[in-house]
Amino acid sequence: KHTPGPWTLTEGRRAVRCIGADGSIVAVFDVLNQNINQEHELANARLIAAAPALLAALEECIVVYEERRNREPTGSLWPDPNHIFHARAAIAQALGEEAQND
Repeated sequence: KHTPGPWTLTEGRRAVRCIGADGSIVAVFDVLNQNINQEHELANARLIAAAPALLAALEECIVVYEERRNREPTGSLWPDPNHIFHARAAIAQALGEEAQND
């Protein structure tokens, strides 16, 4: 549903572009516009470029958590289940889905 990662940044004379692994432009940040804060635009571009890796890391955390929960259903869980709820909510938001926490 989204442009496949990894995403990279390319800086041009007028803008910074976030490019998907398939070569498509994911986002464009106008860094020459005098009405914007260039430092914030670059920080936003870096965050957007990291989105596929962040999503994959959260998804892997959920997998590891669930595997451990299935092995030790009555034992103490790490991380705190509330963190898992937040991770699931972030994943759902990124995928445009409704969060499902159990």
